[in-house]
Amino acid sequence: MKPAKEAKGDIAIHLHVFYPDLAEELAGYLKNMPFDYDLYVSVPDKHALEKCHQAFRNLPLLRKIEVRQVPNRGRDVAPLFCAFGEELSRYDYIAHLHTKKSLYNRGTTEGWRTYLYRALLGNPEQIRRIFALMQEQNPYGIVYPQNYVLLPYWANTWLANRELGRMGAARLGIGEIPRGYFDYPVGSMFWARSDALAPLFKAGITWDDFPEEAGQTDGTLAHTIERLFVLCSVSRNMPAAIIRDEQHPSWSPWRFDHYVTRPYTSLVGALDSPRIKLIAFDIFDTLFCRPLLDPETVKGIIARRLGGDLGTLYWRCRHMAEQQARYEKKRDVNLNEIYGQFGQLADLSEGDLVNLQRLEEDVEELLLEPRQEALQLYQEALATGKPVVLITDMFLPRERLEVILRKHGITGWKQLFVSGEIGLRKDDGKLYEYVLTKYGLKPAEFLMIGDDERSDVQIPCDMGASFIHLMRPIELARGIPRFAPILTAHEKSKDIDAELTLGLVIRKNFSQIQFPSFDPTSLLPVVTPYNIGYGLVGPLLVSFAQWLIQQARVDGIDRLYFLSREGRLIKEIYDIWIDGLLDAPSSEYLIISRRAAGVAAIYTFDDILSVAKMVYFPNTVENFLYTRYGLVLDEHRWSEIERMTGWGRWSQMSISKEGRVDHLVPLLKSVEQDILEKVAQERPALLRYLAEKGLDHDNRQAVVDVGYGGSIQGYLNRMLSRKVHGYYLMTDDRASRVAKTYGVILRGCFCENAVQSPNAPAIYRYSFSVEKLLSASEPQVEYYEVGVTGQLRACYRETIPEVARKELSPMLEEIRKGALDYAMDARRIRQEVLPDFRPSLWTAQMLMENFLEQTSLQEAELLRRIMLDDHYCGRGLVA
Repeated sequence: MKPAKEAKGDIAIHLHVFYPDLAEELAGYLKNMPFDYDLYVSVPDKHALEKCHQAFRNLPLLRKIEVRQVPNRGRDVAPLFCAFGEELSRYDYIAHLHTKKSLYNRGTTEGWRTYLYRALLGNPEQIRRIFALMQEQNPYGIVYPQNYVLLPYWANTWLANRELGRMGAARLGIGEIPRGYFDYPVGSMFWARSDALAPLFKAGITWDDFPEEAGQTDGTLAHTIERLFVLCSVSRNMPAAIIRDEQHPSWSPWRFDHYVTRPYTSLVGALDSPRIKLIAFDIFDTLFCRPLLDPETVKGIIARRLGGDLGTLYWRCRHMAEQQARYEKKRDVNLNEIYGQFGQLADLSEGDLVNLQRLEEDVEELLLEPRQEALQLYQEALATGKPVVLITDMFLPRERLEVILRKHGITGWKQLFVSGEIGLRKDDGKLYEYVLTKYGLKPAEFLMIGDDERSDVQIPCDMGASFIHLMRPIELARGIPRFAPILTAHEKSKDIDAELTLGLVIRKNFSQIQFPSFDPTSLLPVVTPYNIGYGLVGPLLVSFAQWLIQQARVDGIDRLYFLSREGRLIKEIYDIWIDGLLDAPSSEYLIISRRAAGVAAIYTFDDILSVAKMVYFPNTVENFLYTRYGLVLDEHRWSEIERMTGWGRWSQMSISKEGRVDHLVPLLKSVEQDILEKVAQERPALLRYLAEKGLDHDNRQAVVDVGYGGSIQGYLNRMLSRKVHGYYLMTDDRASRVAKTYGVILRGCFCENAVQSPNAPAIYRYSFSVEKLLSASEPQVEYYEVGVTGQLRACYRETIPEVARKELSPMLEEIRKGALDYAMDARRIRQEVLPDFRPSLWTAQMLMENFLEQTSLQEAELLRRIMLDDHYCGRGLVA
């Protein structure tokens, strides 16, 4: 981006100089300003006031300076709005900096202040680049540096400020606030357009809104507003620009590299530390994970299962009952107490209340799956011989929790502390105090292992205890550059089906606690064939299977024929998904190919031309006649053909996507009888095979395949007296001709009648890669024949060399295994948790298209290693 040549507006800089000994340092950076500006300085006392007047009065390009003594409230944030808010809001651009020392952390963030100053005022060129960002046609509203390298990554959450943040956002007209990690200028120094922060300037913030200074390290209005700057700008349709740290580069603005690169040995070392006398584990999202983006979705699932008036009543009263129970008890509560309140709010019988509570407990349990690497760490903790306890903020009864833990082999703990039973919670520190008192320990002798940045990390840290953070899978997913937009879209959608479809992917691919081959440029953190199978192929084919069922019901289809070879995996997934569904169409695997069907369906010379019209890449005439028509001609025959047509066996030819074959007419005329002889041999055998498969029974049948033009479906309709319909992952504009010619159904799931162009859906533009991921390591059938004994036999062409197959087969098997595992997990959700679960096509397509369009080096290498034979189109083996 070119640096801005002019300011294009008035500029104000606000400095809060709490430490006057740093005024000269700031003045040195202000000398880099390339544009005229006004300076507003807030100070805590007269000494600082005089010091600042002296340090700043002769700065170049400074138009005016105003220094005010302000109360010691609200750190640097209160003066920005309460002392100078009215003046600053009149400018076009503002900068906000202060004299940060962060004395409370005893020097652990040494260099932070200098890092921020250099990023925002380091040199004239840097400042001009910042202004260019704020002057774009679609401008950035706020510009600030990437997190300082020594800051803990978990600072990029609400921590102790969530409730104040919720109220502050509502005051600013911001709807929902982020649940997990989000962008904000940690350290509260930035450049901004004043119109991006207008809601904050107009919010009527006063000095009295801020608590008196008492050395608070978090949980104040100042800490909250620091987290609202970016949200405010985004709400004004102006995104944030984050200045990359070139000295300590990181792919993550929040420094998630600190998390994913920590060695497992360091975690085990923390367990073994001689000063640690008690080890504690959180349970939910630490030892277990749900396939959910929001824990509150459990209530949505239950309401949907109940349906009707009861579902509506549950949705309206359940949260209210929990709030009321807490208010009345003045402590944390358990599920029995919550349903006691529920009974007062809802006019339900005792039996109905018992059934509702049991359903909620069942759904909570059935959504859980162990986090395997966390369980490994739990076993490491037990192996130290130190007492290990479990501590959870949860309303489920202790008895049910113990059943869940033992069901998954989690045993050996000394005690289980449940907030709903004890009445004290971790998230305010009181449950920790209770545990430490019970064991007679000091905080320094205690190690907490959990997922929550506030209750499992910040609070133990502030107490003086140790911690190991096991990040929630959803939050790690939120930090992956390519996955984050997908996650955000799903959180906004409020679609339970889409949430579960994506949630399974997140739970499987992001729940590790060590990432030896982590790749931040990929969609999934670790690129393996299994993970691609589970995270991409699985959702694609399970959602397609559900679509097949729904379309078949609408169209009156009761039999589906999955075409070899990509159809093998599609059928396997379909068969897993329909298990337990009574009205799903039956499935058959139809071993057929364009070569086998195309030749058998030839009746006229026009049919011969039709087979020829498909795209054919440059290759020999001999290869073309063999792959399209099965012709193997001797030298004498080739001499005749060359003499008659000018086409020799080694002549090079090709056919474009327009399908022009006029130049081949003499060649094809010369071999017409040879082709018809092949037809006479192959058609009866193929028709017999199709009859044995039941394709001549009625019109309630459809083929299923990856798709495009529906050519095999067209050939089948030409040969059979019964209609053969078709369902595909995708179709292109050729498909409509087949549908119209034979009066059959021909539908595409993810795209229909697509036209090859830059605007076509990515899943169609990169369809060859999709075929690779769905391919099976099996030969292609060329034709059927009837042996001398009358036995029907399929004749195959082995298209992949044995050496290549040895490498390819294990990869395809791993992709297949991942996809099948996803299908089984999705089916378990439908069978046990949500009977009307409909896996989301939207989710599946979003995942697959991200993978196809933004392929990383590791993903590209995986695709490159999968060879697909495309002999029919002249390309041979394609990697």
